[in-house]
Amino acid sequence: MDHAYTDLPKEGWTAELTHGPSGLGVRMISDTPWAQVYTGDRIGRAGVAVEPMSCPPNAFNSGEDLAFLSPGEWSRTGCSIEAIRT
Repeated sequence: MDHAYTDLPKEGWTAELTHGPSGLGVRMISDTPWAQVYTGDRIGRAGVAVEPMSCPPNAFNSGEDLAFLSPGEWSRTGCSIEAIRT
């Protein structure tokens, strides 16, 4: 899997990954408008990654959702990661 997601809730979204047998996991909460989810299957690795993003892949070329800031302007997004036990 290697896919970008958008139209995420503006008030924030949550992604949780849990190891079934142990019940241990991780929770990510973010307010970014994009997320990239990928696995290492194609390169022979096990795992899942969830990456919060402020714009889509190839945004420097497409210009989609890029934030253009003038000197003195700022932009802020939030992301938290926490360990969980289910």
